[in-house]
Amino acid sequence: MLWPLFSTTKILVILLTLVIIFQIFPILSVPLTDSIALCTHGGLTYGVFGWCQILGPNKFCTKPHIGYAEIYKDASLVLPSSSKFPVSKLLIVHVFALANTTVLWIIVLFINFTDLGRQPRFLLLGAVISLPDFVLSLFSFLVDILLFANHLGWPGWLGFSSVIMIAPVCSMLWSYRRTVSIRNYEALKNEVERISSIEAYSINGLDGVAIQSTHSQSEIAVPKTRFARPGSTYESSILA
Repeated sequence: MLWPLFSTTKILVILLTLVIIFQIFPILSVPLTDSIALCTHGGLTYGVFGWCQILGPNKFCTKPHIGYAEIYKDASLVLPSSSKFPVSKLLIVHVFALANTTVLWIIVLFINFTDLGRQPRFLLLGAVISLPDFVLSLFSFLVDILLFANHLGWPGWLGFSSVIMIAPVCSMLWSYRRTVSIRNYEALKNEVERISSIEAYSINGLDGVAIQSTHSQSEIAVPKTRFARPGSTYESSILA
């Protein structure tokens, strides 16, 4: 069976593919790459796993690790917002969000290209996983806003776009599961009714055959009595 051009499952695949691409950019920010930054402020660039100093004679980047080091190579870090440095450790949520989205994307691929798309239990698995995916994506964006405030760069706003796209994905998965469950129930109901009608027809046919057989046996068992006409020779012989 070929899926329609704009079927629900194909829309899910497209949306989740875009979400994965958008969520990869923040993770590839400094210090993993030099051209992508979650925030640029005061001659410093910030990423998920560290920060870099891009102005002055001493340009450097911290080693990739979880959380920001307040002092690195005699250089002190000042966050663009008034948040405390331990909050920077929450940036690791970006990795969890990407991992969860990847798992959900694989599940949707199975739903789209295999018969698992007709299994309510497998659809329930995808719908359930979509909920923490939305929460993690929203939480990662809120951490970016908390740390960088209005200095947030375009990779951070891509995270906000991911949240907007994951919301309809959750709704569509739950709706699609309900639709498949109703279709399977109706198909099972029609199959049961068909089997019941066949069995009823078979039973009625056997009863008709049994009745005809009984009638035939009754006709064979009943003797044919010959009655003599009044005044006939046969009647005289009987009376004698």
